[in-house]
Amino acid sequence: MKKSVNSATKFLFTLSISIFFVLGFLIVGGQALGLIIQNSDLISSSYALLAKPSIAMAVIAGLMGYINYNTIDKSGFKEEDDD
Repeated sequence: MKKSVNSATKFLFTLSISIFFVLGFLIVGGQALGLIIQNSDLISSSYALLAKPSIAMAVIAGLMGYINYNTIDKSGFKEEDDD
């Protein structure tokens, strides 16, 4: 069960972090283009349109990464004694 959850969350983490990076790049690219062509509407609208989806993808990526980390098979790790 843990192995299937781990593989599913690994895929979802990879997908969500990729979408997050693309959205972040589009925000910065839109703002940079707005600066170059001196269009203030483009600067503000690129952030207004893409900020919430970008933040949502970051949250999903964080949750999937946390779940993925906690479903790793840790049988190969040796626990330290508290002597």
